[in-house]
Amino acid sequence: MTMKSQISKLIPFSCIIFTAKSAFAEDCANRPNEQALRECLSLEYERADSDMSLLYKRVLSELPSDRKSGMIESQRAWIKFRDAACAFVGDDRKGGSSQGWVIAICKTQITEERTIHLKKQIDCRRDGQDCSTY
Repeated sequence: MTMKSQISKLIPFSCIIFTAKSAFAEDCANRPNEQALRECLSLEYERADSDMSLLYKRVLSELPSDRKSGMIESQRAWIKFRDAACAFVGDDRKGGSSQGWVIAICKTQITEERTIHLKKQIDCRRDGQDCSTY
């Protein structure tokens, strides 16, 4: 079985709680070997995490002082959720070389979802709307 076909089978499995595959996984699936695949997935997660962190810091900086601790607590809880959800998804591949791939894909996708949520917070506040639904 080729690496691309293995990844194509893993993407839907690893995304049980998600609605769409990320383009990154398709790009990474074209890597020539397992090492290159792992590096690609790692870089994609780092990119997603960096993007999310920048938006998180921006949201935090724009909040009134009395709301910052709630945002910090929320972010810490989100990180625990992301890690636990992805560990759970990866458990089905425990001990196999694909476990790391599944976890990396999951963490990237959940992080991308968080980035979208934070962007909506920024847009909502900029537009002077009620942001309680985001």
